[in-house]
Amino acid sequence: MDPLQFITVAGAAGALGWVLKLITDNPPKLHSHSEVEGLRQDNADLKKVNRTQADALKASNELLPEILKLLRERRDADPE
Repeated sequence: MDPLQFITVAGAAGALGWVLKLITDNPPKLHSHSEVEGLRQDNADLKKVNRTQADALKASNELLPEILKLLRERRDADPE
């Protein structure tokens, strides 16, 4: 076996060993397909929640001028 072929095979074996170590570490550094799908679903769910909260905040902010108007009217009408 010439030195270049030895280096190539040793490098490939080392890379395979490193990837296997990442998979078998506790906690694993690489995720299986099902974990990745679960993370993607969590991401989609969080984006839906975020959108719902943003819409609710927008609706609340749109009502603030009306609330301020009513409070000012009450303050002005309240004789002290």
